[in-house]
Amino acid sequence: MWKLFSIIFFVSFNLLGATHPQQLLPINDAYKDKSFLSFQERLKLAIKKRDTAFIKSITSSNIKFTFGGYAPDYKKDPVEAFIRFYKLESQKSSFWKTLKRVIDLGCVKKGDDNFECPYVSANWPEDLDALDYVVTLSKDTEIKEKPTDESKTLKTASFEILKRVPPWTKGNWHVVQIENGEKVGYVNENEVGSPTGYRAYFQKENGEWKLIVFIAGD
Repeated sequence: MWKLFSIIFFVSFNLLGATHPQQLLPINDAYKDKSFLSFQERLKLAIKKRDTAFIKSITSSNIKFTFGGYAPDYKKDPVEAFIRFYKLESQKSSFWKTLKRVIDLGCVKKGDDNFECPYVSANWPEDLDALDYVVTLSKDTEIKEKPTDESKTLKTASFEILKRVPPWTKGNWHVVQIENGEKVGYVNENEVGSPTGYRAYFQKENGEWKLIVFIAGD
């Protein structure tokens, strides 16, 4: 009987003391606002067609896209400055792929006439330093032993917030802490999100949805 009690106590203690991974689950509030949902669908179509004219039409005259150092022509025409900054007229512009990723990850409603995309930045836990952590974007993101696709998979992570550790990155891989800090693994940058990554803010101006911020960094 004493042996059985000891086993039960040991298992219970370990279960109570176990640390569970902190998650940031995906969310998309677009359905909460029919007008934004319709706008989002039109925006996705414009991204697919690389429709620069549509982007111009939805960009606010108060658009913010850097943390400073705007071109001299910004005050004259902020929208055109934005278009030039992201080289939308060029077929090689990375803007379209970046905006698609931001929108596809889901948007969070922030008040009656505001949405922030993606959910990663919108819902990031306030107690976690934005530069020290990343979050996996699927139910089965692979954490590798080495920074290569062919490397052994140490574990899979489900929408899990992971702490980055020195040297922080190796190529296009983040160096992350796993198993309560006892091991280090690698996760591909395409498989995670960061609150300092690109994000977009949309707000209604005179009844129309406008892009008011498109920016990355902290």
